[in-house]
Amino acid sequence: MKKKRTRLIMLIIIVAALLLGYYAVSKLTKEPEASEETNDSETLLTQIDKESVYEISYNYENESVTLKREGDEWKSADDINFPLDQSYPEAMITAVQNVMSQEIVKDPKELSEYGLSSPWMTINLKSADKTDTFEIGSLSGFLNKYYMLYNKDKSTVLTFNQASVEAFSHKLYSMVAGDKLPAINNFKTFSVKTDDKSIELVFDKEASALGEWFKAEDKEKQSPLDNTKVKEFIQNLTSLSLSNCIAYGAGEKELATYGLTDPGATISVTYAPTEEKEESFTFLLGDKGDDGYYARVAGSGFVYKVDVAAAEALMSAEYEGLKPDND
Repeated sequence: MKKKRTRLIMLIIIVAALLLGYYAVSKLTKEPEASEETNDSETLLTQIDKESVYEISYNYENESVTLKREGDEWKSADDINFPLDQSYPEAMITAVQNVMSQEIVKDPKELSEYGLSSPWMTINLKSADKTDTFEIGSLSGFLNKYYMLYNKDKSTVLTFNQASVEAFSHKLYSMVAGDKLPAINNFKTFSVKTDDKSIELVFDKEASALGEWFKAEDKEKQSPLDNTKVKEFIQNLTSLSLSNCIAYGAGEKELATYGLTDPGATISVTYAPTEEKEESFTFLLGDKGDDGYYARVAGSGFVYKVDVAAAEALMSAEYEGLKPDND
């Protein structure tokens, strides 16, 4: 009897602890409550004349970015020579041209409940007749929108669309008008040369219905390689992203600091974009940095960091790994 009573007491204690824990977690994760004064639907907060905007400034991931319009061209205020991709400022203005917003609460007791005591992003757009300021706070999981203060008015918490925030979620160097890897198809040759080895492949579309890859030294085309394995190998290059630009206009001295005057690997491609036209493309891999390999397109002054796994797969490949399994 005593044992049953002890078990019952322990069970009551456990249940009470679980209920207390649930209450604590629900209090911590609970969405801030809207006041009775709030609107349930979005209304037009502001309209911005796209053509009259002459300055955009915002902060993102501890970086402040200011873009200024000079005539028909947008430029970085901190580096007027920076090759800015003009599609980015155009997309930013479009994202806030007609701002629809929902009023969440009037006279909030604690702005910190909405991530607005210290907004993580502040967006400013200067136009000919006004300045629009959007201070962005926490993301509401329930609304799928960010909390926002408009024009520094702390008396009203509003909403701001995720897509609009995403339009400003770019550091300066991620908006560079840099090199683009060509959409390579109809390969003819593919080679990778490092200090200690070389892989040279040629494609013969007449060798079979789908064509076959061979070692360049296999002049008689006697030993075709595995097409699937070669395709996967080449995809290490074609899938590379050149979005992480770290320098532009780099000269020989700067390129040398990245190991790009004497590259660790040279990848060369010839391909036929049309039946009548043949083009070539050369990509260089330099030193390994903290989170990627330094790389550039041959002849370009743009320097990028690219994926470690893809770069090392290109540099470490062997002919043996490209042969059919039954060889």
